[in-house]
Amino acid sequence: MPVYLDKKRGTYYFSGTFINVFGENEKYFVRGFSSPTAAKKAEREYLIKARTNPNTKYRFSDLITKFLDYKKERVKPRTISNYTNLINKQLLPYFGKMYVTRITVPVIEEWQSKLLTKGYVNNYLEKIQTTMSAIMRFAVRRGMILINPLDVVEQVKNPDEKKKEMLFWTYEQYCKFKSILEKKEAIILFDLLYWTGMRCGEMQARTWNDVDFESCTLKIHNTFDNKNKIVNNTTKTGENRTIYLNKILINELKEWYAINSDIDGFNNDCYIMGVFVPVPIRTITNRKNKYIKKYNESSNDKIPEIRIHDFRHSHVSLLINNGVTSFTIAERLGHSKDMVERVYSHMFPDKRKEILDVLDKF
Repeated sequence: MPVYLDKKRGTYYFSGTFINVFGENEKYFVRGFSSPTAAKKAEREYLIKARTNPNTKYRFSDLITKFLDYKKERVKPRTISNYTNLINKQLLPYFGKMYVTRITVPVIEEWQSKLLTKGYVNNYLEKIQTTMSAIMRFAVRRGMILINPLDVVEQVKNPDEKKKEMLFWTYEQYCKFKSILEKKEAIILFDLLYWTGMRCGEMQARTWNDVDFESCTLKIHNTFDNKNKIVNNTTKTGENRTIYLNKILINELKEWYAINSDIDGFNNDCYIMGVFVPVPIRTITNRKNKYIKKYNESSNDKIPEIRIHDFRHSHVSLLINNGVTSFTIAERLGHSKDMVERVYSHMFPDKRKEILDVLDKF
């Protein structure tokens, strides 16, 4: 390409256009070279760099590709799947063709206004906006933009949404549910959830290697990903734990182990529920619904229609109402003490009563 003499300065410069990575014509102009040779060499280097420079204009869709590639090395496959689904549904249709530099505060605020019209629950609205913010922070770190516009705007939420009440069963209600269970497998399944407080995925991933019948303990060190149908090597919070099992559950597991031992190919690598593959979440849910319905149709004393995760809440309620401290509960659940007290604060009536007892002394 030709270079030019800057008669006013007595130096040489080069200028022109090139097709960037997005198929667009981009102009360039650089001056201040002492000779035509130096200018030509600099232009060749400039064009090579310009066509491959990661800081060239980026569309949001290109940013997403780099963001997901970065995350794949750092988070679980389940998290990548969640990111991908949300991005494809909520972000790419709106921002996909935009240049990242043009996603400004007014653009974000307009997008938030449209989100509010879709009737999403606040938890989902928060997840969408938090994901978008994480992507834009990544863009800042990569030098594509100077600031994250979501650091400037507030997250939007539906002010009229009513918070869902946390559901749980009392011990008496669980006993009523258990009384209608017909098969040993169902009894073991729901006792594992109720007496341990495990997350459902943690329960699904448990093998007989995790059970120590002598110490009456159970190791929890991984979880089953129900979306991708794989066992992740860590728990949801990344914290491994060993929990104690009560006599009821230990005796039931011993009987269940003896029953499973007769299955061809059985060994301690087999899953406690499901043997060779973890019991599906749909099977657990269907059985739970079936037995709740059966009990309520046969009795005037109805039990609440709780979710699978509410067995975990029921376990916490049982512990709290029997004087177990929040620190001990947190260790058993794989949570922090602060999180237990925040999430289950309404279940600590005795603690609130202690405050009143102190104040009434004055």
